[in-house]
Amino acid sequence: MLELEVLSREECDRHLRDSAVARVAVCTPDGPHVVPVNYALVDDAVVVRTVAASVLGTHAPGNVVCLEVDDISPVLHAGWSVLVRGRAEALTPDALDAPLRTWVPRESDVVLRLRLAECEVSGRLLPAGAGRRS
Repeated sequence: MLELEVLSREECDRHLRDSAVARVAVCTPDGPHVVPVNYALVDDAVVVRTVAASVLGTHAPGNVVCLEVDDISPVLHAGWSVLVRGRAEALTPDALDAPLRTWVPRESDVVLRLRLAECEVSGRLLPAGAGRRS
């Protein structure tokens, strides 16, 4: 039997702090898009650096997006997942007080910020062995 556990907000925050790669889902006129990103936590906000002309740079600012970070072990049949859902605001990279590493730096970068206090944050845990079938 599948036994998912709900993560507390503190546990969700810890997983967000300890991870660096996520996926961001954004709605576009052509339908939803999911984009892998690297991110950081800065001043109680998730920040993502992207290219202004990209799918995220074009459609995320001012709109609701969903960021998911997780860690799954197929061998242990275990893992966790954290979702952050909220309105993305656009900043210039210079407006960020902390450095955010980007894998592909470009001149036209934009920083997307999700303030955690203004977002829905939820998480789930599948303990080792809970998802195994006999």
